[in-house]
Amino acid sequence: CKDLPDISIMTTKLQSDMNTLKGRQFSNGGFGYWTNRNDSYADPFVSVHAAHCLVVVIKKQICNVDMYMLKNVSNYLTNIESEIDKLPYSKHWCETTRFSLISYALYVRAKHLQIIANEALELFARSGLNKLSLEALGWLLISLSTEKNDKTDQLIETIYKH
Repeated sequence: CKDLPDISIMTTKLQSDMNTLKGRQFSNGGFGYWTNRNDSYADPFVSVHAAHCLVVVIKKQICNVDMYMLKNVSNYLTNIESEIDKLPYSKHWCETTRFSLISYALYVRAKHLQIIANEALELFARSGLNKLSLEALGWLLISLSTEKNDKTDQLIETIYKH
């Protein structure tokens, strides 16, 4: 497209943005909306979304991603439920919101080639169909596909029929 800047300019800008993102990472591996101030908390959705961005950048080999930043956010995703529980305001969230965030985290971990089908099965056992949004069901389908067995196949079929 003639209106787009040269690829080298876009790559340089993206690398700069990756460095900015690294500076905004909280010590728990998560990310906030604008900063990592001591008086604020990492936001679960922003954290999962930032991790998703990092995974896409790595897969597409667009620019360098700091592996320490990736490792920290991966740990955050692995522990997302306890990270949600630490937030002073999360007690007001409905289960659908919680399950959606956990499903999104599982999806990102699956896209990063982690085998997390058993965690997806466990989440579904707790939530059932009625407490999962359409997006969460889609994220779980990807997560379940990281390991092929009778349980995952059966649940994938159940979700498709829903």
